[in-house]
Amino acid sequence: MKNIYFLKSLKTNFIILLFFFVILINFDFFKNVFSIIKYEKNERLKKTSYFCEKDSQGFIIYLKKKYNFQSNPELVNNTISPLSDWIYFDFKKTTNKKKLILLNYEEIQDLDTQFINNEFILNATPPLVKKIKGVKISLKKKLDYDYPIKLNINEINFKDRNKLITRKFSFKKMTLNKEINLDLDISDKSKLNQYSISISPLDIDLINDVNILVENKISLNDYKIIDKKQNCYFLEKI
Repeated sequence: MKNIYFLKSLKTNFIILLFFFVILINFDFFKNVFSIIKYEKNERLKKTSYFCEKDSQGFIIYLKKKYNFQSNPELVNNTISPLSDWIYFDFKKTTNKKKLILLNYEEIQDLDTQFINNEFILNATPPLVKKIKGVKISLKKKLDYDYPIKLNINEINFKDRNKLITRKFSFKKMTLNKEINLDLDISDKSKLNQYSISISPLDIDLINDVNILVENKISLNDYKIIDKKQNCYFLEKI
């Protein structure tokens, strides 16, 4: 009887142990422990984070190692991502407002939209946006007729919707692409706002893409570029 109980207990413990090891393997436990032992913190962050995308931790680690900051540069990220200044910020050091780490930045951006509920909605509004420079519309085929259109730019703030500007134009016969200049200042708008484009008359079988061109607030001409990787910058105010 004791032998039977012992075997059952052994079998149960073996199943529990096996289950425990399966969980460890699935969560890369051994790989993570090896990584902690082998690599210092900065190297681990490099391997598990984006270099110049989203929070761009890889680029900041690269700058910290290369320049050994004597003061804390300011940091601005032109995407909706958590700031990564915690990687280099030292409370014992002063902040140098002439030095700027600028992440995921282009002065002029060409932004995609999604077609939702009969309008084209901007996927993400850059935090540093200054102006809607224009709208680019491409068609699926060349026209054998003129196609007059009315275009509205709308501001969406939670449930509120506000028409910002209206433009009328026409796709001429045999035209595939059209760029409409707007130069619409939205620098005083909330960063949480969304923007949409409504077109009438709307022929969704004809329209291929609608993109919004925006101009961002920071002029790179006002800065000396100390370092640059992709569209991430380390700048000094001139």
